[in-house]
Amino acid sequence: MSEETTLIALRCVQCDTPLPAQPGEIAWACGHCGTGQMLDLNTGLVRQQIFYHAELKPGTPGRPFWVVPGKVSVSRDTYGFGGGDGAAKRFWATERRFFIPAYKVGVDELVDTVTRWLQSPPALSEGAAEAFRPVVVSQEDLQALAEYVVLGIEAQRRDDVKQVGVTVKLGAPELWVLP
Repeated sequence: MSEETTLIALRCVQCDTPLPAQPGEIAWACGHCGTGQMLDLNTGLVRQQIFYHAELKPGTPGRPFWVVPGKVSVSRDTYGFGGGDGAAKRFWATERRFFIPAYKVGVDELVDTVTRWLQSPPALSEGAAEAFRPVVVSQEDLQALAEYVVLGIEAQRRDDVKQVGVTVKLGAPELWVLP
């Protein structure tokens, strides 16, 4: 049994200029008019607002990130040796902003970057459009990636945890290009 293959013309939704797509890429800014767009496998190309950080350096490709608010709930079962779960509850008590790389990274860089910016998020100030690395991480992957990082953070805690349950509720993602 074979599945039907559908070809989608990658032409700007605004000005019809061809988009220079590479395998695995899912989002672009038109080189002619600057319109952001993303490939949706169900509907084809759709507009995607892209925000550019004010500190991007001209001529140096920026790093695209999905920036998404998230509320995290953690339930912890401990061995009862005296290590509590107070630090985890305090850390996750407020909504956090996840900065999830939208470009290709290894697992260690993913966890390190997301963890660092969960703890100390960069200020977001808009600037001029610049080139950026290929966007290869889809919005559909954000939930699993956020959960993975939260579990990694909880596994790093120096306490007597026996089991951890995590619930992550994400808001609407924005695509930001950061230095």
